[in-house]
Amino acid sequence: MFICFEGIDGSGKSTHLNYFIQKLKLKYANSISTREPGGTSTGEQLRVLLLHHDLSVESQIMLAFASRQIHIQQVIQPALDDNKWVISDRFVDSTYAYQGYGKKGNIDFIDNLHKIVCNSLYPDLTILFDIDPIVACQRRQNREISVLDNFEKKSLDFHQDVRNGYLKIAKHNQAQGHKYIIINADDSIENIQKQLDEIIFNILGSQN
Repeated sequence: MFICFEGIDGSGKSTHLNYFIQKLKLKYANSISTREPGGTSTGEQLRVLLLHHDLSVESQIMLAFASRQIHIQQVIQPALDDNKWVISDRFVDSTYAYQGYGKKGNIDFIDNLHKIVCNSLYPDLTILFDIDPIVACQRRQNREISVLDNFEKKSLDFHQDVRNGYLKIAKHNQAQGHKYIIINADDSIENIQKQLDEIIFNILGSQN
């Protein structure tokens, strides 16, 4: 089972992923968590380039897929072959949302790289944390972060484009048969955790 958490910066997805993986391991220990960009030693080096260097959108896309291919080969596919659950903080949707919709990159270019580089691998379930970019911006400002990355520094309009991109991606991919659950990330932590508990319960129940 391959599950991906997606959402704009400040949506709380990484925090909720940590809760999800902790609860999951209580019920199904055979699971791992990972992240993109990154997930491997090489990927983490590419992450620094992607997040903290001034690059063209085309270079960002290619770096993201270079990191992703290594991630799939070294972490994701071996874990799936071993019948583990893989929970990833971001995957290919983030490239579509940030580089495609946010930075107006070529969507066909991303499509082709996904097919060729990643053999069209896609999560079994994507959990999208949706939130008003204004609220997300306020959250980012309240975080104790010494250095913001290049995307966290972007304008409100950029983050609005990314959010709209995520919603378009979800609608399109749902029509293609991919499973999405969209969570109101401005809901209370308790309500969000109840939804995550229900997701774990339903998936485990369907596998029995």
